[in-house]
Amino acid sequence: MNLPDTYIIIDFEAGGLNAKTAEPCEVAGIVVMAGDVVDEFTSLIRTATPVDGTDAQKVHNITDAMLTNAPDATTVRGEFGAWLDGWPNIPMLAHNGDRYDFILLDRLLMRPWFGGRIDTLPLLRRAIPGLASYSQGNIGAAVGLLNVGGHRAMADVLHLQ
Repeated sequence: MNLPDTYIIIDFEAGGLNAKTAEPCEVAGIVVMAGDVVDEFTSLIRTATPVDGTDAQKVHNITDAMLTNAPDATTVRGEFGAWLDGWPNIPMLAHNGDRYDFILLDRLLMRPWFGGRIDTLPLLRRAIPGLASYSQGNIGAAVGLLNVGGHRAMADVLHLQ
């Protein structure tokens, strides 16, 4: 898998499994230059609807109590947008991005990203054929990586690096 020298990796967690309707409850991003992480962003996002007891909460273990004092989506939109603006025109990667993270990104930012987007899921399906599932945990296991803290946004971003 050939990646550009500099790229951004993002990951979202949300209060639901449908990216078109779920509220994001966590976002993380890193900037990678020549294989090194040179900048990062992470934030919980207070949601208007509860996440406790949802199918998504069973995946990421983020609770309503964790979100109580988190900034709201408008605040995170400004902070994350400003962080991204510091890295203009850089390709952005996300695992299953076309079906999840890029949808949540567009809904949160409410503006386009001009650096290009790369969904790593189809790339990894070609690079590591034959897996029963292409979850980040299964891919990591296939290549000998431990996915500590999986399904939290920053852990997933670092795992994808």
